[in-house]
Amino acid sequence: MQAISDGLRNTRVISKRLWIPATSGETTFWNNKVVGVGTLDANRLKVWGYKNPRPIATGEVFLRVLEMTEDSNFVEMFGEFGYPTRCSSLHLSQNQEVEFARRHREWIHPEPGIDTFFVTHNDHGFLHPVVVSIWRGDPKYDALGLGVREFSYECRFGASKKRRLVVPEWVIPEQALENWELVAA
Repeated sequence: MQAISDGLRNTRVISKRLWIPATSGETTFWNNKVVGVGTLDANRLKVWGYKNPRPIATGEVFLRVLEMTEDSNFVEMFGEFGYPTRCSSLHLSQNQEVEFARRHREWIHPEPGIDTFFVTHNDHGFLHPVVVSIWRGDPKYDALGLGVREFSYECRFGASKKRRLVVPEWVIPEQALENWELVAA
């Protein structure tokens, strides 16, 4: 179990600083060649208003990958980073999430079907955060799949699978980053 003194209860930092460049906002879950969207999740995205996002350019962002250390639901996982009061600080755009999968594929969980979670926002401007999971499919095809769930989804995910979360670096407590640097050295 992770020490509470680093400010994290349900996760631990496992990556170095990962960079995503500024994006145009043009790349979406629908028009990319990196991550596939299944029919069920495609319908959810349409109903929730994510089908034709307005392109919104984003600046560069530095991210960290964390690993679950305690069984948690989404509110517990992301709550230690300020959800729901700082919800917008956790959001990444569709373009940023696809870019992460393209540039940092090695940080998507290596086991087929095990989730790497992101919080995304609706690029239409209204707040309906969803958790996006990117996961590896059949290793024979080296494919990545995408699933979506509402933030309020009550499922508790087991820590034994070591699911991952990707969040902007600046939402992570300084002590957790310092502890990671010491362990990695």
